Amino acid sequence: MWPVNFNEIAFKREQSPHYSYAARMTNNESDFEKTWESYQLTSKRPPIDFNTKEILFLSVEESGSCPLVLNSQDVKLTEQKIMINLRAPNGNCTADATPRTFVIELPKEKSKEYSEVIVIECGTETTITFNEH
Repeated sequence: MWPVNFNEIAFKREQSPHYSYAARMTNNESDFEKTWESYQLTSKRPPIDFNTKEILFLSVEESGSCPLVLNSQDVKLTEQKIMINLRAPNGNCTADATPRTFVIELPKEKSKEYSEVIVIECGTETTITFNEH
């Protein structure tokens, strides 16, 4: 799922492909719980050590028949940016827009430096800033 207000807060690419994304960083238990609930996530919240970690919520639209793939090696931390490589499986995919949120754990000491995320989806780079909702 994703935030109820996704269509209001999402960054939408103006040129093709018209991907939409929302990103939010949480750095404490209270904010994590509120974000988890506002993003309508139904699975049990994992325990997070917020002394050493922060959580990035990345919401996307994906094909319902070809869900995007994100592995730990698909998240790269550079000097000032978080780069996330979302990969689509091969095959015929439907053109629907199914909501999905990735919950990504990042080292706390590094994440303070970041203000934006570069999402690479199927080879297309999109730079987005964090939402403060």
